[in-house]
Amino acid sequence: MKILKTNYKTIIFIIMIWAIATSFNITKPVHIDDSEYLQIARYIITNPLHPMSGTKSVYPSLTTSISQTNHPLLIPYYLALTILIFGQSELALHLSMSVFTFLAIFSTYLIAKKFVPKYSDITTIIIILSPAFLPSQNLMTDVPLVFLWLSFFAVLFCLEQKLSFRYFLAGIIIALAVLVKYTSLILIPIIILDITLSKNWLRLWSVIIPFIVLLGWSIFNYFDYGGIHLLGSIKAPFFVSDLGKKLLLWFITLGSVAPFSIMFIPFMLTRKKRAIILLGGVAITTVFAKIIWQYPKEPVINSFLRELFFANGIFITLLTVYLSVKQFIKINFRKITQSDQNDIILFLWFLLPSLFIIQFVPFLAVRHILLIMPAIILILARNLFDEVSGKWIYAGLFATVIFGFILGLADWQQANTYWVYAPKIYKQIRQLQKDSGKTSTIWFAGFWDWQWYATKAGMKQYNPEKSELSSGDYLVMPAIERQPVKAKHIKLLKKLYEDSFSPTIYTYFRTLTNYPFSPAGFYAILDPRQLPWTISNRPIETFDVFQVIPPGKQ
Repeated sequence: MKILKTNYKTIIFIIMIWAIATSFNITKPVHIDDSEYLQIARYIITNPLHPMSGTKSVYPSLTTSISQTNHPLLIPYYLALTILIFGQSELALHLSMSVFTFLAIFSTYLIAKKFVPKYSDITTIIIILSPAFLPSQNLMTDVPLVFLWLSFFAVLFCLEQKLSFRYFLAGIIIALAVLVKYTSLILIPIIILDITLSKNWLRLWSVIIPFIVLLGWSIFNYFDYGGIHLLGSIKAPFFVSDLGKKLLLWFITLGSVAPFSIMFIPFMLTRKKRAIILLGGVAITTVFAKIIWQYPKEPVINSFLRELFFANGIFITLLTVYLSVKQFIKINFRKITQSDQNDIILFLWFLLPSLFIIQFVPFLAVRHILLIMPAIILILARNLFDEVSGKWIYAGLFATVIFGFILGLADWQQANTYWVYAPKIYKQIRQLQKDSGKTSTIWFAGFWDWQWYATKAGMKQYNPEKSELSSGDYLVMPAIERQPVKAKHIKLLKKLYEDSFSPTIYTYFRTLTNYPFSPAGFYAILDPRQLPWTISNRPIETFDVFQVIPPGKQ
């Protein structure tokens, strides 16, 4: 098969990109929802036939049933298998996930070779070594899901239509993708349209595969906990006003991880229609900035970045749609060629998941953009790279890689903060106990990375409903990943000291923005006042150490 014919230079190139990409993840500490996935994986090890019957906790007052998780459990099962074989080694876990990074790179290269053979290396680098992909490498579903989507489209674009197992393989991939995230159901109308355009009507049976797998998974759910997980995961559509806000967040998130756009700016100014697209994005942004985005006491850098991200997101979206519509006008729909069919499927890769995410996903995150980013870059590369001067292509490539490295390192450093400071602060408190000659409980209040590493260090998690704080106990709380403390307990706390991770030249970029509704930033954007990433000279994280002292003795 032509799809597998690669020379040694291609293999070396893919391995090099994989080595660079995975270097940002292989030593990355447990981060954000990684701890939740590991909780589920450890439960699966002891209860493999009843995975949804257990519980998970962000923190004790937010303990929920695993059945309330939004996604299926294929990746937690994969992590459970890794733990069974290699133990709870974080290095082994990240190595096991790097397999998906390698396969994603391979699939990306195959698709790029199909659409832009002249620029396949550059296109692969822009997609993989980007600020969207590099920080997204964790122990969560993001990179495995991207790999499955890329492999699905690689099958449609790169395998010859006459091959009997082409659609069978595509159906299997959809089934696996659905078991990672239900969002992947959006691939079903795409494969149906591809079969229709190819007039391979007998291949429609392949669509049954993901439905059979989903039915089997649902029956398994019923015998596990008495419910159907898919039905419990369906959320009501947003109202129009919420959709408007989600659309704004879409543009902001997309623009924040698309620095490659700078390569098209000189090209866009050469003709009137192109200039309208470019200047239109700037005009819309100016209106929103002056009328809507007036946030008192907001740092100037946040205002600037929001406007920059939004303008860039508008520009990239308008340009992608404009180029696709321009391409469709040329298509003779009575006699569609294979190239025309590929262009239609490529645009649907961008359009359908975008509409689905904006409509149904409760918040925006870079990981959602990551699913459609390859389609955007391929559309732009296919239509514009021959029109753009080489120096500007390399300028866009350089900007993408630089920001990819910066945000990849920033996210790694954010995760590393809790890995370093949990045992450090625990040792500091143990020394205080040794000096005073008194023993007491060392509590912590927090979630995500901090929860994982504070527990590992030997601290006990504070539960506002059940924990009883005794005189002399200690309580450690981070500024970002902090959980609520009961009012009656706050009165007992006296702050002893704080320990801060001071910023350095390498840590001014932040993926946990902590403003104003959610600390997740890169991983969950709930409001236009929040950004996917920002720049700050404040400490990366501050840890407050309290001691329990009755009010009369403070």
